[in-house]
Amino acid sequence: KDQGKLEEAIDAYNKVLLLKPDYAEAYINMGVAFKDQGKLEEAIDVYNKALLLKPDYAEAYSNMGNTLQGQGKLEEAIDAFNKALLLKPDHEVARLNKLLNQASICDWTGVEEDQNLIPTIGISDQYINPMIMMAFEDAPERHRIRSELYAKKFKQKPIPMPPIPMQKPKRLRVGYFSSDFREHSVIYTIENIFDAPDRERFEVYGYSFGPNDDS
Repeated sequence: KDQGKLEEAIDAYNKVLLLKPDYAEAYINMGVAFKDQGKLEEAIDVYNKALLLKPDYAEAYSNMGNTLQGQGKLEEAIDAFNKALLLKPDHEVARLNKLLNQASICDWTGVEEDQNLIPTIGISDQYINPMIMMAFEDAPERHRIRSELYAKKFKQKPIPMPPIPMQKPKRLRVGYFSSDFREHSVIYTIENIFDAPDRERFEVYGYSFGPNDDS
């Protein structure tokens, strides 16, 4: 699955279940693979199979909530996240996704109920998407902690740094990395940054690692 070979991964999970039919975790992993393929109904089906085997499986409800969200069934997604939290109250990813979906349908009462918990989400040992939390509080220090924890999720081999040049270049080279060099709200808010440097003193480069949507 980590190689992106989703069909092969699903085949492997099915072989696991032939050997061990009551292995709920295999159903969960298969559901994630189905979701990554965009097969949301199939994902929900295997999450339900996992819950038949293991009714107290909080992760199954959380994953089902994500899939229901992908289908646009936000109220059902909230219900699934609530079930995950009943089983595991400290499931921070489920709580964050519940908050996000409640905000999406303007359920501010639901958001207010968790107001006292918002500062604690994503600052201990559970990594969450730090960008989502920016919608719920203005706390730069906690956003930094969340971002550092989240970055640990991605194990990348460091790129070796080039040798320090013996002479200072005539123009300093500045590179901007973004997934939003396209028709996107971010680029409109930061486009003046690219015009600011004095071109006689700076070389400016943009490195896009986002989708090419021809915009």
